[in-house]
Amino acid sequence: MLIGIESGSNRILSLIDKRFTVDRIIEGVKLLAKYDLPATYSAIVGLPTETKEEFEATIDLFYKIQAIHRQPVFSLGAYLPYPGSKMYNFAVEQGFNPPAKTEDWGDIDRFRKDFHSPWVNAKKVWRIREYFKLLNWRLGPIIKLFKWRIKHRYFSFPLDIYLVEYFGGMAIEQRGILGRILRRSYNLIKRVN
Repeated sequence: MLIGIESGSNRILSLIDKRFTVDRIIEGVKLLAKYDLPATYSAIVGLPTETKEEFEATIDLFYKIQAIHRQPVFSLGAYLPYPGSKMYNFAVEQGFNPPAKTEDWGDIDRFRKDFHSPWVNAKKVWRIREYFKLLNWRLGPIIKLFKWRIKHRYFSFPLDIYLVEYFGGMAIEQRGILGRILRRSYNLIKRVN
């Protein structure tokens, strides 16, 4: 299931015309967790007028969900206003600079770290998304580092993201001797956890 929780802020949920609250989201997460149903939780940050506190509330909500639901998957993206949507004109008034030509929309990817948003640092959003993604990898004590980074909002110098993804790729593809050793080590850790 892909569930669009969208935000950890009730004001933002109201702004984008969602008909639920953060408390209602938590109720739903508890229900999914009770029956051990897999779910991906999706949120959008960087909406026009979103405050730093509201951005942080969304990260807090992900963290709460992580504590309630066993192995949730998260999708976090920067807001991208689409022509014809309810918020599009408002977003343009608030500083969004839309592409000049229709075909230029194809070059925009709100999930990339080089996405340009007038309201949020897309590189930071990318890093946060990657740390939440890595929480689901069975990496033993290394997970504590990722949890610490999220809890303390320390997203600078994400060398660990690059290293884990690089070595993870080696292990998945079993590239070379090191890749095979990493794959066997990962399988051993997975059995222990």
